Amino acid sequence: MIEIRDATVQEIPELARAHVKADWDTHAPLFGAEAYMLDVTDSEGRWRQALRSGNVLLLAIRNSAIVGFGHCYEDRIGALYLLTPYHRQGIGGAILQKLLRALYGRGTPWHALMLWRRISRRLPSILHMAHAPLVGA
Repeated sequence: MIEIRDATVQEIPELARAHVKADWDTHAPLFGAEAYMLDVTDSEGRWRQALRSGNVLLLAIRNSAIVGFGHCYEDRIGALYLLTPYHRQGIGGAILQKLLRALYGRGTPWHALMLWRRISRRLPSILHMAHAPLVGA
């Protein structure tokens, strides 16, 4: 069972490691030799600052381990990541839904949130296309 809840300061180091891993697994296949791995210390600093600033930082937890997370601030979604083994299980959609609710609760107009809803429905096909080989390449 997956639990989606607010992050705590104590969880930032584990969150940073999950962020670096998920970012690499997402971007390395797309950018090949030009991909670079994020620095865990920089990632920790980013998420500590997000919490200090009162941003929404949600964790997806399974068996006491962070398997994904989402971040939003002002009227924007800043990040939404899942570790590869947890893709296509509805976890990302559940995180997105909670992020959208948080943005709405902070006064983001509903019409702006509906755009995210439309995009999220197409995300699996968009991501599949991003990992597909280029025609003629």
